[in-house]
Amino acid sequence: MISSRFPVLLSLLVPALAAPLPVAAQSGLEEVVVTARKREESLQEVPIAITAFTAEQLEKAGVTRLEEITLQTAGVQYHSLGLAIPGRVNSSIRFRGMDVNSQVPTFQLGTLFVDGIYVLGGTHSIPLDDIERVEVVKGPQSAYFGRNTFGGAINYISKQPSMSEYTGDIGLSYAQYDEVELTAALSGPIIADKLAFRVAARKYSMGGMWTASDGGKLGAQASDTLSFALKATPIDGLTLLARGFIGYDEDGPAAGGAIPGRLNNTCSGTYTNNAGEVVAPMLWFCGNVPEQGRAISVLGTTRIIDSNTQVTSARALASTGDANWLLPNLIQRAQPAAIAGKVPLLEEIELERRVERYSFKGSYEFAGGWTIDAVYGNNTLRANWVRDFNFTGFDNSYSRDPQLSRDKSYELRLTSPQDRRFRWLLGVNRYEQSFLSSATGGDAAFLCVDTIAGPVIGTCRPGPASNAFALFPNTLANTDEVENDAVFAAVAIDLGAQFTMNVEGRYQEDSFRRGLTNPQTLDTNRFLPRAILQWQPSEDLNLYASFARGVIQGEINQLVVDADARERAQFDALGVVGQVPEEILDSYEVGWKQRFLDRRVSLNAAFYYGLWDNKKSRQIYPINFTCDNSPAIPGVTPGCRGATTVPGEAVAGEPARNADGTPALQNSNVVAPLDVRIWGAEFEATAAVTDRLQLGGALTYARSEMQTGFFVTVASIAGSANITGNSNPRFPEWSGSINGTYTAPLNDDWNWYVRGDANYFGKTYVDLDNFATCKGYVLANGRAGVEKEGVRLELFVKNLFDDDSWAACARFLEFDLPQDGAGNPNIYQTVIVAPQLKRQIGLRASWKF
Repeated sequence: MISSRFPVLLSLLVPALAAPLPVAAQSGLEEVVVTARKREESLQEVPIAITAFTAEQLEKAGVTRLEEITLQTAGVQYHSLGLAIPGRVNSSIRFRGMDVNSQVPTFQLGTLFVDGIYVLGGTHSIPLDDIERVEVVKGPQSAYFGRNTFGGAINYISKQPSMSEYTGDIGLSYAQYDEVELTAALSGPIIADKLAFRVAARKYSMGGMWTASDGGKLGAQASDTLSFALKATPIDGLTLLARGFIGYDEDGPAAGGAIPGRLNNTCSGTYTNNAGEVVAPMLWFCGNVPEQGRAISVLGTTRIIDSNTQVTSARALASTGDANWLLPNLIQRAQPAAIAGKVPLLEEIELERRVERYSFKGSYEFAGGWTIDAVYGNNTLRANWVRDFNFTGFDNSYSRDPQLSRDKSYELRLTSPQDRRFRWLLGVNRYEQSFLSSATGGDAAFLCVDTIAGPVIGTCRPGPASNAFALFPNTLANTDEVENDAVFAAVAIDLGAQFTMNVEGRYQEDSFRRGLTNPQTLDTNRFLPRAILQWQPSEDLNLYASFARGVIQGEINQLVVDADARERAQFDALGVVGQVPEEILDSYEVGWKQRFLDRRVSLNAAFYYGLWDNKKSRQIYPINFTCDNSPAIPGVTPGCRGATTVPGEAVAGEPARNADGTPALQNSNVVAPLDVRIWGAEFEATAAVTDRLQLGGALTYARSEMQTGFFVTVASIAGSANITGNSNPRFPEWSGSINGTYTAPLNDDWNWYVRGDANYFGKTYVDLDNFATCKGYVLANGRAGVEKEGVRLELFVKNLFDDDSWAACARFLEFDLPQDGAGNPNIYQTVIVAPQLKRQIGLRASWKF
């Protein structure tokens, strides 16, 4: 059922004709220029679905994070909870009702670009204070942008150095929970009209909003960034631009929590699932996940936002005889050779990330309007993260997740004059990527390995592994290398005065290499087209229809590739293959853009339908592996992969078995394909109601449906693995936003203003089972201030009504619990939740000169 608050939001949105963050002028709305097709075009005239935010719009709305941008944009969604991992770690951008079940950046369905250059992960590290414009482009953008633009792309366009005068700005804000942000920038000519510079810096920190059960703070964040640019115009027609960016993030333990299904079960009796089966879900949620104050944690309390924050561990003392065992054996354990010395070395439970980005652009405009552009980008991300693996506060499981990524982009393109009936663009592109990570649980330590069946937690019970510990070392299992070579082109032909045909395409050769010890390679060639028929019967009306194809690289199931004949037979019986084919999206779209009332009102709408083949789903199967001759590791059964036996009982070459002789089953994570269809509608509008009153808003309707497929991971809780007819998780069917700004003179020098925003984020499914849901919510913000000639003083409040709904929910396994008697690793499952940021009141002052 749609939230009761949503009809109120909708009733305000439609008559107001609102859209995100409008900027009004006395003669109408400001004309916004975008570059989503590698050339400058009017936002209202480009025949694709784009939402654009200028620097002035971002400042007036107080937007500082990507989450705030997506809340006010139709058709896109982003939260810091990536997959089932809270905190500023992953970069999963979702478009049009789609969800990606992978935290690996190689397989994302939408990604971030900076000045048109691909950024591999690290979206949290990019500040908005040095951004001139943000473009959110929806629908497959593979023809122009290439990899990981399956569902769309977000492009940050940086501010450029001033060639003629010195300009700068300083900003300072303070809010509750010790949130402090200081920004400064300076730009100006070195040689007038020939050489100029720009430098910008930001220092940000926020104290933890939550307190863990061990007394530590949760959710603290800190970021320092420095960006710099040089722009040169040595001769007429030639522009050279070099940029650099350095960022450093250091966060404390993330604010997240776990709500176990076994302690919060709301399922009773039988239900009919979307496949038409009568099922009996158990130990799970049939409806909304319980809210704060009602949900029960694994420790039996109502404190859900919890986590271990201390290095010293009572459990480690009991299991190993050393309370500080985690520091030398996990946190500062020697890294694998491939990343040793290349990622931060930590000393506590925290996240540390270092980002460097460098780019160069050269553009030459010939006589007659011909241009040639050359682009180079080089990005490096080094990160390490130590955390409570289950976000429970139960002192048992910890993990260390180091990550090292490097990528380079090269592009050269030639563009014809754009004022002719026939115009075109031709380009070549090369992309190289190296990503080293084991993703979640790179190194994992379990201080209590309890092999007695039954969901009892809180102490290590007597048994074969009482007070034992296990350390699973990092294998860098998600390591990959990518080489992508492409040729792309676009042709536009005016068919008379009103019709234009746009034909675009990209031919790419993609080589994907997975693994370090037994590397496997997937080589694919693919043509990615987009065709758009545009009709502009007047200057203020733009109608278009389009078809576009997107692609995501296929995947390699390394466990299947490395399996022996007996192991492979088990995978074959489950239908699991070694190489998973590419994901392909065929998307159809109809769009309408119109301006009314002397261009004081604009309304944009897009309607889409897509067929998504081979969507990756991560399945967890119990497999009985064969014992091998792996080197013995303290705390891990020597010589037997997956067996929980005592030393000496495992025999190399034989099936793994437990101490009592039963088969030992290992929790095996593999990828299987599903087929999905998506459809929906997006509306955005702007209105300069008067010269003083400006309104804005957006509305999204997004649906998805699994055409066929099974998801065995949820079978034990959902009563069936059949997910036919189910929807993608994590993306609401309904969402929307409204905002309004009123400005008036205070005296001859000063103006005063007030602004309000309301953002609705609808109910979402927690996972593909479609039984558990995360309820919808409304976030409201307000600000008021005075301004004159570059000086701005403002009082603001975020989350005005202190909404404490879960910002995001995702299914996870209770790894603190033993397997059941049959070795089923999926019987006890939980929901990882991320909280809303609490209400904050703050002050901001800025000065532009």
